[in-house]
Amino acid sequence: DALPILASTCINVLSLTIFVAFNYGLIARTSQAFGAKNLTLVGEYLHKAALIYGILAIPSCTILWYSNKIFLLLEFDENIARNAHKICSASLPGILGFIGFNTLTAFLNGCDLFKPPAIIQTISAVIYSLIAYITISLLDMGIEGVAISFNIQHCLALVMIIIYIKEVDPVPGGLFWFTENSFNNC
Repeated sequence: DALPILASTCINVLSLTIFVAFNYGLIARTSQAFGAKNLTLVGEYLHKAALIYGILAIPSCTILWYSNKIFLLLEFDENIARNAHKICSASLPGILGFIGFNTLTAFLNGCDLFKPPAIIQTISAVIYSLIAYITISLLDMGIEGVAISFNIQHCLALVMIIIYIKEVDPVPGGLFWFTENSFNNC
């Protein structure tokens, strides 16, 4: 069936891969600053990433929100376009959760912390499998079940990593509110 492939391709190309690629740069920058023991700079790199990603998320999410019109413009079958759009637009909360989780993961990876994000990602993947089985197979929710499962997985991962960072403070001095330097050279 072309429907899930079209929707997942659209989501991956227009949002997920863009932010994953940018996170490689965040890892490189934060690891250099962390290696130099400049935790203020580590935090400023996270701020800059958050600002840039926030700006990039606006057109990315807008395109996904109006994806049905784009699919029709590209001459996809009307039914496929409508249903692929349902998945794309219904997945927006999960996409924002994905961006947030992966940005914080890149920040932690740049500070030589790999295990906590990996554990969180594993837990959220297991939960996704259970929720997907319930929503798609047992409740027969179809494409809505896919979006619900995707949203829960990524938003839950974001919440878990925020709780981890808040409770453990894994990078003391590297997490602080935006400063004037956070907005320089973005």
